[in-house]
Amino acid sequence: MKKIKTKVLNIVIHFFAILVMAVCSMTFFMFSGQAFAQTTGGINKAKTALTTVTSDISGLFELVSKFMFAIAAICALVGAFIVYSKWNSGDQQSTKLAAAWFGSGLFLLAAGIFIKAIFL
Repeated sequence: MKKIKTKVLNIVIHFFAILVMAVCSMTFFMFSGQAFAQTTGGINKAKTALTTVTSDISGLFELVSKFMFAIAAICALVGAFIVYSKWNSGDQQSTKLAAAWFGSGLFLLAAGIFIKAIFL
């Protein structure tokens, strides 16, 4: 009984996966034709739009980089408080916890620097 239930469930899952893929591909083809039809009228409009988007996005990456630094600072403060409280209670895993919090803060700092270096 359980094998039949599993087989039927697998068939239903595959059917819905194929259905979702078909709907997504039809939607893509419908909207891609409209997008090409709209951009054939003016190359200069497309250039202006791309220039505007590029300047907006570069400003956004700087903001995201600063936000990552702020999150890293908050993460460091929360991690320091948690590690201190675990250490005072005599928990044996406090060194692993300290390494995990330090690693997460370091990752956030590196991600902020990486975003700044690559996209600006």
